[in-house]
Amino acid sequence: MIPFILLGAALFAGAVVVSAFWDKIKNFLEASVKHVRQIVKATIVGLTAYIKTQNVVAGIAAGLQALNKFYSKNEDQQWEETVTTRTIPASDVPEHIRRKLESTQAPVDISEDIAKELKLEL
Repeated sequence: MIPFILLGAALFAGAVVVSAFWDKIKNFLEASVKHVRQIVKATIVGLTAYIKTQNVVAGIAAGLQALNKFYSKNEDQQWEETVTTRTIPASDVPEHIRRKLESTQAPVDISEDIAKELKLEL
């Protein structure tokens, strides 16, 4: 009888905690699901590129590119583009990439360099 009372009290306490933090839990789960969907779609893009080319580097590059630009439809069936960026200090940019970027004003594609570095870690 006492274990059932303890179990009921624990369930009640858990329900109180969940109800107190429900908004935060809900926001966290929504953000997590959105992030997982983005990663899964990027993985599918990378896998598709790998299957087409039989090249691991091409698959990794396509997956990384898909993570940086992500296209999807929202609830209203309108297209959305999600671009992932963040600001970092110059010291965080690898020196060879920083030299490439500083030598020109035009955009520089560094996906091959990153894919080579990732291939080295595989």
